Parts: sequence; structure tokens; C-alpha cells
Amino acid sequence: MGGGGSQEQTVLQTPWRTVHWGKKKDELEWLESFRPQRDDVKHLRVLLCGPAASGKSSFINSVDSICQKRITGPADANNSQGTDPELAKTAGQSYTLKYKTHPIQKGTSGQYYPFVFNDVMGMESNEGILPADIKLAMEGHVKDDYKFDPKTPLDKSNAGYIKNPTSNDKAHILVFVLAVDINHVTDPQSQMFKKMTDIRLAARDLDIPQIAILTKIDEKSCDLVKKDLKNVYSSTNIKNAIYKYLYEWNLTTNYNGTTLI
Repeated sequence: MGGGGSQEQTVLQTPWRTVHWGKKKDELEWLESFRPQRDDVKHLRVLLCGPAASGKSSFINSVDSICQKRITGPADANNSQGTDPELAKTAGQSYTLKYKTHPIQKGTSGQYYPFVFNDVMGMESNEGILPADIKLAMEGHVKDDYKFDPKTPLDKSNAGYIKNPTSNDKAHILVFVLAVDINHVTDPQSQMFKKMTDIRLAARDLDIPQIAILTKIDEKSCDLVKKDLKNVYSSTNIKNAIYKYLYEWNLTTNYNGTTLI
């Protein structure tokens, strides 16, 4: 994608997507009233996957902070690689190692929204989580706190395997979390591209809706967005990055311009 901060940027006079930034209250009220349509589903399970260090855990923390209207950090995220010499050695590697379920608490203690996020080990070109384990997670076969093995997929004999998953164990939505500056995700010849294509096809066969989210736009994209996040849809860097994903991954957008698979 080449979306680094040094890339020449152009400011669009007319934003390429219209966003009503003052609608957060209305959207939170919609979430408050949301209920799954199926009686056998207690909560929607949103499974996050993507390359290591793409911001999966940080995304969960952001959603939780918005919903609780305060800064929270339920998902342990490795955000200090730049200042900690030891953590810096893990750059490009997954900080998350286990399968973790993160319920989102409402303002009132003990009450939760009817959806949960599941965080997994990040993908790497030659290491990281195996596509087979993500498929098992989609099917509901992975127990909470199972520690992923980048060499060997989970099998039925393992204590972390759920033999008879319920509708609540299965993933209902698959979200690809992709950092704006990760070029090899859009290279059809790369191992990462092949792994993610394998996962996309598995989700398609399971009839699981898929969404792609572009992250770190305020860190890695352009000075325009670093200055003010509301400039995101006036940035040609962001627009070019999104349309590169659309082209290489054969994606579409919905009527709001949200990237969907």
C-alpha cells in the first residue's frame, strides 16, 4: 500500500465520504436497544483476526472505552514497543497468544451488551496463528484461554477443544483488522495474503459475514489525519489505501462506504 507518513499527500476539497460526527449518542442508544434475533443466541460473537501488531486488542479497548464512556483496557495490547527495548524485540510478532473472550460492559456494573469480541494470536508470514485454528474458532471448537501453537493446530484430543459447540460458541461475524501500512497483506504472492484468503473462503463456506477494518490511520498514514482524525475522509492517502484493499481483495463497500468482504 505504501501508506507511510513520508508519502506525498493531497487534501481533497470535498470529502469522499460524509460522516455525521455528532451522532455518537444516537449510535450508542441503538447499541443499548440491540438484541440478537435468534432465541438460541445469547450474544453475537465477533471474531477478530489479522496480522500481528495490526491493532486487534487496541480495537477492542477502543470499543469498550466508548461504550463505558471512560478509558478502559480489557484486552492486553502491546503499545509500548517504541519505548521499551525488550518489547521492541517483539515488533511484528503477536503479543496475544491465547483465545480470549471480551464482553463489553454497560455503564451499570454487571450488565453487558449482547455481543462479545474474541481476540486471537496474530498472523505472521512464517509464524503466528494457523489458519486451521481460526477456522476452528469460527466453528466454535476453541475454549477460552486456549494457548495457540504456531506449529500445530488444535485437535480433538486437546483439553482446549470443544467437541459439541453451541450457537453461542460459534463466531457470527469475522472482522479482519488491517494496519494501513502493511503492504504484504495486499501482495497476492505473499504468504500472508494466501493465509487470509484461505480464512476468507472458510468463512464464506460457513456463511459468516466478513468485515475489514483499517487501523492506525492516525499513526502511519499522513500528517493531515494525525492533526485531526476528522480529516480522514479528506485524505488521498487513506482513500488510496482503502481502494487498494478493495481491488486486491475483491471487496465491496456498503452504502456508507464501510469496507465489507
